[in-house]
Amino acid sequence: MSKLEGGMQELEETIYWSELLVDAEIVSESRLAELLTEADELMAIFASSAKTAKERLRVKRAGSQSSRSKPAPANVPHDSVA
Repeated sequence: MSKLEGGMQELEETIYWSELLVDAEIVSESRLAELLTEADELMAIFASSAKTAKERLRVKRAGSQSSRSKPAPANVPHDSVA
């Protein structure tokens, strides 16, 4: 999870600096258009993956907590019929 989020932060910074280069007219927008499109696509993939990972972790934690909260079966002998 943290690697995905770290990758998203790096990608955000890359997009920021790329847009800054275009805004400052250092690099033409047409030259970076394909890279910015790909960066946006990667950001969507990373965000979706992070959301899925968080949901799976939440479900896993909820499952392990519910199994802990169940009472242990009582020790009742099978031949306790009167």
